[in-house]
Amino acid sequence: MKKALIAALIFITAIPQTYGCFPSIPVRDLQVSMIIYDADCNSTAKFFATVTNNGEMKERSTLRFFVDGKEIWPCTRIVDVESRSSISAECKWKTIPGIHTITAKIDELINEANTANNKESQEIQLYCCAEGFLEEYKCSGNWKQQKYQHADCTIEWRNVEYCSRGCYNGECIKECEEGYVEEYRCLGSWLQRKYKYANCSEVWINYQFCEYGCLENYCLLLPTYCNLWVDVEVPSSAFVHEDLKAKVIATNYGTEPVNTRLDVYICSDFCSYLPCSSEIRLEPGDSIVLTCTSFLQKAGNYQLIVVYRACNSNYTVASPIFSVSNVYPSFLSFKPLEFEPIINLKNYYSLKRCTNDTIKFSIMNVGTKDSTFYLKIEGEASKWMNVTPYVSLKAKEEKEILANVTVPCFVSEGNYEFSVRVKNSKEAIATAFLSIKEEKEIFVEPNLLIILPLILILLVVISKKLKRRKEPETFEGDC
Repeated sequence: MKKALIAALIFITAIPQTYGCFPSIPVRDLQVSMIIYDADCNSTAKFFATVTNNGEMKERSTLRFFVDGKEIWPCTRIVDVESRSSISAECKWKTIPGIHTITAKIDELINEANTANNKESQEIQLYCCAEGFLEEYKCSGNWKQQKYQHADCTIEWRNVEYCSRGCYNGECIKECEEGYVEEYRCLGSWLQRKYKYANCSEVWINYQFCEYGCLENYCLLLPTYCNLWVDVEVPSSAFVHEDLKAKVIATNYGTEPVNTRLDVYICSDFCSYLPCSSEIRLEPGDSIVLTCTSFLQKAGNYQLIVVYRACNSNYTVASPIFSVSNVYPSFLSFKPLEFEPIINLKNYYSLKRCTNDTIKFSIMNVGTKDSTFYLKIEGEASKWMNVTPYVSLKAKEEKEILANVTVPCFVSEGNYEFSVRVKNSKEAIATAFLSIKEEKEIFVEPNLLIILPLILILLVVISKKLKRRKEPETFEGDC
């Protein structure tokens, strides 16, 4: 019996040496992380996913990308990742406006140690439109509505005006002025013209009998003829340092198209060519208006002259002579004017790194009119600066402006340029520099602080002894 027990014990102790222990199960764990680039409006966003194998063996799995829960199939791929290694993959997506959730996901492994890190999601916001009202209108009952666009490019119609007399074609119906309207049509040999009543109802009335027939809303005077008429409208008077505004009106009263060039000049002591001159083509019945402007620099008598060639002939049309005065007549009220503002800005502003500070400058309204000036900071240092967007100044008023400056800690020493742009109907700009310097601390050894007072006392004693030696000796007694 004792021998049998000893044999069994020897057999049991020999089993691990013969067959070994059972193998351990390797750790399996895949992890995914994601970075998003170029997620802008009307662009192609790039999603970079990195799959990391935290396990103890090579793994194969499927990497997928999703936008708002919908899989981007062209980006789905199978990845093989060695143990303790990583692999990256890219996915491209054409952006659309709105708020979107982007997800990168790796399929779960069997007996995976951690499945919580198998996906990563990020939210992006794409606002592609400028928010505000658009110049589009419609009617909804008695309400005039205007189209409103949100930042995510969605559209809605908003009530903007209640029309007590009703709404038609996006406009409130108003009480009409009775009389003929500048609309014509042909009916047989009659040229008809539209007539509007006070209640805004309209009717066509026989306006003119056309002896040679009616064509395209005009009476034909002859079977075919050329007739271009040019007229010039100028003010009766104007003043120095104002912009002259004149109109050149060309109308084709003929029955055939006209191609020509209108050359416009302003003449006083000499003639100057105006940039409103242009090539035109007018179909029968068409009209065009050229708006011509010219800065009046001195007083005198002026005239606008138009030179053109049409209907195989050369023509010159002159406006009435009008006068330009140096000052306003006494019977007219003073006309306030806007001038270019003055910006008082130092050349350099010294600031330290890693500080919040303010700089001062002033704006002066040198005009004779109260005005609102709009401010903008530009240039290399503008990203650190913040200033009020506008300021209102009375005529001849000067006001001090404070600009907040936040200097980053990492910026290098040096001079950083910025400009202040101030604008109403005129515009001025001034440039300066932020001089960034590092604050340097003065360090004094503690032992030196003890020795310095002793040195000062010694210097005082020595100076007194030297002074006594220089004094003359005095003796008492008879001379």
